[in-house]
Amino acid sequence: MTQVALSEDVRNVFVDLTEDEVAKYAQEAAKITLDIGELEDQKKAAASTFKDRIDRAFCSVRELSRKVTDHRELRDVKCIWYADTKRVRAFLVRQDTGEEIASRDLTPAEMQAELPGTKKK
Repeated sequence: MTQVALSEDVRNVFVDLTEDEVAKYAQEAAKITLDIGELEDQKKAAASTFKDRIDRAFCSVRELSRKVTDHRELRDVKCIWYADTKRVRAFLVRQDTGEEIASRDLTPAEMQAELPGTKKK
């Protein structure tokens, strides 16, 4: 029987690899495996960074929400201690509102009146 070519065709079929090709593919696979490990480490670091940023944002929102809900916040306010020797008490008074915010007993040293013309040492 005589064979006559009708047409050319290309098909995807298995071909046995040479030892050099196998070694080359093994080297590529090893490199990609290392790359995957590095990418996983970078992913973890990025996830940790974003988690920290998200946590800080949530803290800020909670703090602001508390201020909005309570209609107040802690601030430094100038206050002065005043002595009331008749009641033997000292009172801490806010200078912005005049509100008394704390009181305590006077110490023995605070009970001693300073004589005119003398200076405290």
